[in-house]
Amino acid sequence: MIKIGLASTCDMYKSDTKNVSGFIELAGKNGCEVVASEEEFFEPREAAEIAKAFKECDLVVVMVKGFTWFGECINEYTKLGIPVCCWAVPEPQKEGVLLFNSMTGLNLFTSVANAGYEIPAVKWLYGNAEDEMFRNRFLTTLGAIRSIRAIKGKKIAIAGGVAEGFVNLQYDKEKLESRFEVAIEEVDIDELIDSVLDMEDEEVKELETEIKNDASCFDADTERFTKSCKLIAAVKKQFEKNDYAGMAIACWTRFQERLDIFPCMAYGYLCDHGYPIACEGDLPGLISIIMLSAATRNRAALMDMVQVDLEFNGVVWWHCGIGLPSYADERGMKIKEYPSAPGGPSDPGIVGDLVFKSQPASIFRIADNGDRLFAMSANIGRQRDRGHDGVRAWFTDLSMDGEAVNVPDFLETFTKNALPHHYAMAGGKGEAILIEAGKMLGMQIIKKEQYHDYL
Repeated sequence: MIKIGLASTCDMYKSDTKNVSGFIELAGKNGCEVVASEEEFFEPREAAEIAKAFKECDLVVVMVKGFTWFGECINEYTKLGIPVCCWAVPEPQKEGVLLFNSMTGLNLFTSVANAGYEIPAVKWLYGNAEDEMFRNRFLTTLGAIRSIRAIKGKKIAIAGGVAEGFVNLQYDKEKLESRFEVAIEEVDIDELIDSVLDMEDEEVKELETEIKNDASCFDADTERFTKSCKLIAAVKKQFEKNDYAGMAIACWTRFQERLDIFPCMAYGYLCDHGYPIACEGDLPGLISIIMLSAATRNRAALMDMVQVDLEFNGVVWWHCGIGLPSYADERGMKIKEYPSAPGGPSDPGIVGDLVFKSQPASIFRIADNGDRLFAMSANIGRQRDRGHDGVRAWFTDLSMDGEAVNVPDFLETFTKNALPHHYAMAGGKGEAILIEAGKMLGMQIIKKEQYHDYL
């Protein structure tokens, strides 16, 4: 639960009768506990005394409902080292005496707190607690805190290293641990495979039945399917035994050499059931999944960008078969063998095959060991076609930071910024939340690049 400290300047006229209770109600509906000070402040000594009760909070909101000329009061809250919002409330009367002078107070506090900082130390809020703009800005901050808390202080693991040849997925362990305050552990992939081989078929019969019953069609090798279900069970045990927030696991070559499977279907099931998995050993991609899922409150998985259409103004995000069953459109998810090209070498399955249902969507990626982030909004709606075998959809209405992005601009953006080829995808709206989270973490936000014919 997110804990919020609520401080207020002095309301001499006691004219604000609804915003404190409205704020507490709004916060409660969004899973927060509010520590509201019964005392109000006018000078730094009083602000400091109130701030003592907020040391264990995740956020402080300073409500300005009466003017104080002691601008340094705000520093008593920023020195706590947690996010701070300054809230200006509308004046209680439109004419006559200026009772609150709340906007001047906001101006004073932010000019003191934010001076000299590239990223503001204090975020402004304005309006009554029920106003749309107030709610949007406040809930964005809550989402940012939630997405950081999803990774901060957690343990994540990597098994089998980064997939061979994917040098763009390499990472610096110390930098990631420092940026996100996360502990990274290494798991021996052969020990994981041993646990699959040691498992009896009876141990996964119930899981097999569940997955088959949820599938719209089953056309897969039963022996490989059983191994995939055993892998699901083995990975879940790793999570539960070690309290992992997520795992990055290589897809090859050990699974093929020892189990004769690709783990796509298993990874998709795990992602869809609250066990975040990044394929191909993509540890930064795993952090992207975890943060995106917390921001949108939806399951997330890694996708490749595989096709564009300039006329349709759409982009296909796809992966071999990391099927998230809950995302399937009305045709459901098929369980089938790995989609190998005709005449090519046959890769051992099992995969999920589906097209994502209509929904708003978010795309997210941390880059350069967390120094930068890419965030984009899109829509999954009208599909140009059913697309290629695997897990996929056409994404349209692309935008970054509220600005429309056409296909040429998108191509320019991801190539110029050297983005790795994996993108975390989830249903829902998470872009603004992740941008704010990135700023809280001191990350640089990647901006849209404008298309040109030249390099």
